Amino acid sequence: MSHTQPDPAALCRRLTYNGAANLKGTIERPHARFPDLINGGDRLWTGMGKWTTLAAIGVENHLLAKGMAERRSLPWHGDWRDTHSGKSLCLTPLGRIVAQYLHDHWDTILFSLK
Repeated sequence: MSHTQPDPAALCRRLTYNGAANLKGTIERPHARFPDLINGGDRLWTGMGKWTTLAAIGVENHLLAKGMAERRSLPWHGDWRDTHSGKSLCLTPLGRIVAQYLHDHWDTILFSLK
């Protein structure tokens, strides 16, 4: 069995624009303490003009289903806790590869309207 590197361009074609924008944001604005935290710990970008719970759940589920993100327990300090039993959405190793590709090629990627 051979192990091949994933094709980030092909994986990008499977993402929604909103999912891709959050992966790219993770690379461009990493959280100071948790660099794999999706979108640098900011609210998820949903494309809705404002943050809504339903739209954010859709983005989360999309990234989880594509294997680009996972929920991890992080040692948070302060009052903030997310809604998933103390787990935060973070990049997987595959998600980091795709996020870096998105960051490097953002201006040339075409997203489908399907």
